[in-house]
Amino acid sequence: MFTLSLGYLTVPVELEQSVYNTISPFDRPSWEHESTLSIAYFVEEPPDTYPTKSIHTIKLASSSAGDIELFQLIASSLQQDEDRVRPLYGIIHFNCTDTQTPCMGIVSSLSPELDTLFLRVIDASLLLDQKHDNQSNYPALDFELWSTYPMEILNCCDRYQKRVPGAADQLTKLVNETHKIAKLYGYWSLWQITEGILTRFQLDASPFLSSN
Repeated sequence: MFTLSLGYLTVPVELEQSVYNTISPFDRPSWEHESTLSIAYFVEEPPDTYPTKSIHTIKLASSSAGDIELFQLIASSLQQDEDRVRPLYGIIHFNCTDTQTPCMGIVSSLSPELDTLFLRVIDASLLLDQKHDNQSNYPALDFELWSTYPMEILNCCDRYQKRVPGAADQLTKLVNETHKIAKLYGYWSLWQITEGILTRFQLDASPFLSSN
């Protein structure tokens, strides 16, 4: 059994229908000894030109039927909706041992019933010294960085009201960033803090939000 993690959201899951490309299913790769499958960030175009090591389906653990709504929430966050015309793919970085090829997981959601996720594990050795082109499209999971946002937004609101050049663009960027974080990782408390700061300066968040 594994724990699928997306920000503050965690749900027990099981890997099923595993298909291995170059190794025996009885020779478990080191990442399968990890207990958590943690989605680090999202991309619209996954790095799918690299060799596939294995493919798996991810199902809610049979002993955790009460978490079905949480599993469906994670699955729906990867599918396209009225605000996003293209589906997203979750990226997992595995801690492989030195004796094994580094690998990366690509998580997708294709089931209309939102009861199944798909995990493709790829050979990531060629990606070690480069970042995927689309990684920056969606905020990475970084609580240390996010903790600085309230003070940045506070200072930015002050500069905005004083009509300091560039303040409007920076505030728009920060407001959209915190809203993306809330939608992708369920970190709505950060968004509530953002709205509270804006309200303090008699500002409405809506005009600053672009489609994300």
